[in-house]
Amino acid sequence: MECSFWQQSRHWHLRSQQTQKHDVTVAQEVTAAGVLPAVQVAEAMAQAVVITTAQAATVQAAEIQVAAQAAATRTLAADQAATAAQDQKVQADLVVQAADDVCSNDVAAQDQADQAEAGVLAEAVANLA
Repeated sequence: MECSFWQQSRHWHLRSQQTQKHDVTVAQEVTAAGVLPAVQVAEAMAQAVVITTAQAATVQAAEIQVAAQAAATRTLAADQAATAAQDQKVQADLVVQAADDVCSNDVAAQDQADQAEAGVLAEAVANLA
């Protein structure tokens, strides 16, 4: 899409240059032939320059708009990447917490088993005495 826009922009720019050169050539020929007074020719040339300048400004504004849209798209993509990275960090934190919980449960279970074994041994010793 951008390529097409830039090609169209370049094509329009070259066409406007050719049109302006043609207008100047016609104006010079008309003046040389004495058909129109030089003042009218100068006014016509000035008007052509104003129109061409306005058209060029319109093209430039469109180019700026395309660049701004591209920048906005890149900013949005960066924001989405940052959000995805944050989501992955949250998931990693949850996995670490789950691993810590499993480890804590294993330690608690081992403590209970040790206490039960100590109780059984104490009872066995008491029965022997």
